[in-house]
Amino acid sequence: MNLVAVHSGCHLRDGIFGFLIALFIIVLLIATQPVSATPPYSFQVGVKADIGSVNVTGASVQIMTHGPQPNPQGQTAFWVGLYLSNNAFIQVGYLMWASTGGYPQRFWEYFPSNTTSQGGGTFQGDFEGDEVGPNGTWYTYSLQSNGNVWSAYINGVLDGSVYLGTANSGGNTPYAVAETPGTLTTHIILGPAEFRNLAYRDTNSVWHNVSAATGYIGYAVGSGRLPADESFPYGLQVLGVNDWLAGSGLTQTANGQLLWDDGKLMSSAVPEFPITQLPTPIMCLTFVSVPVRKFLKVRGPNIFYHDG
Repeated sequence: MNLVAVHSGCHLRDGIFGFLIALFIIVLLIATQPVSATPPYSFQVGVKADIGSVNVTGASVQIMTHGPQPNPQGQTAFWVGLYLSNNAFIQVGYLMWASTGGYPQRFWEYFPSNTTSQGGGTFQGDFEGDEVGPNGTWYTYSLQSNGNVWSAYINGVLDGSVYLGTANSGGNTPYAVAETPGTLTTHIILGPAEFRNLAYRDTNSVWHNVSAATGYIGYAVGSGRLPADESFPYGLQVLGVNDWLAGSGLTQTANGQLLWDDGKLMSSAVPEFPITQLPTPIMCLTFVSVPVRKFLKVRGPNIFYHDG
């Protein structure tokens, strides 16, 4: 009996020791991941209009469709957005879901006044027949107000409208970015996608191309931040005045760096080794609708808008 008792005690001690070793290995693996799994990270890179473009009643940009996303592991989004004078937010563009094969789909989203920090946006998208293609095609995404009602347009066609309680942006300026919303890794392929002709509409309903703009590299509201010793995974390449690439494999541009002013490209915005502009493919892709998701007025996490 005593021998059996001693033998069982050894098994108990060995089990506890093995459990502690396994727990230590798990903690070590989590600690050495490139990005923390809690909370997810929403990386954003793009261009923001300079302070001269304020009190606007509309925003617009052209984005070249770049898809489907190769080996999709997460979602990516490309859009133009605008904070309003009452801190409401609205955006329009296209995104690619891994669950639908990485095909480009149009979307727009809005956040009523003072709700952005709560993560309660209303996402608008219909994933049956909403592809924006073929690859290499330019689409114009725009936002504009009619009184306090804001509308989203794609190639001049109305996609939807919503009452947001104000008719202009106040001191906020429009911006256009590429984003990896809610990712747990730094290795998601983001485009790169080409943007051009960022514009705003003034209080007299006249449209103007943005005459000055700065680079924006940052995170969405509610996103975690990379550790100080980790490099931001995405970059920006200025191709000319009001024409740029944003996404993977591009040179880092300092956040807030002046890219062009008064229609002239800043010398600091031109890289030492220029990157060739993306070619327009000669072969068209056939887009197949994948009726996996269908979102209409669905509330979701705050994964698109940035934190100002």
